[in-house]
Amino acid sequence: MRCRRCAKEQFVKAGRDRAGRQIYQCATCDRRQTDRATSAFRGYRFSDDLIALAVRWYLRFRLPYADIAELLAERGIHVDPSSVFDWVQRFTQLYEEAARPHRRGRRPSRSAERLRRRACATAPSITTKRSTTSRPSSAISAACRRAGASPISERVLTSLHYS
Repeated sequence: MRCRRCAKEQFVKAGRDRAGRQIYQCATCDRRQTDRATSAFRGYRFSDDLIALAVRWYLRFRLPYADIAELLAERGIHVDPSSVFDWVQRFTQLYEEAARPHRRGRRPSRSAERLRRRACATAPSITTKRSTTSRPSSAISAACRRAGASPISERVLTSLHYS
């Protein structure tokens, strides 16, 4: 833990606050603070774990604020739905930033990827054959057969050519 005023790490225990958390006093500048002074949850009455739980429930299950307050009340913690709203507004961005490095990109399905590769492989053949053949559809079907494309992709390419 670092002092918020002088950025030193030398502290002396200086009692407890009303919530029972340990108060530390900086040895160099005499500033008093708790462990929570450097936390993103500082300034809130409820514990860090409780706020994090309520925000996670909202983000994961998309429950209304009143339902989250009711679930907490069943566990003996009475919270107003407006408090849950404030927590969600404040901490959603922090959760998104923390999760961003762990997100995976959406990959197309294998069949769509295979069709795209085959269509791209046949595209140059279509343009070269088109000028030499009187019937463009026969050039498309010949190119698709050489590339090993399915009859469906052949029909799609032919319909795209005529549209």
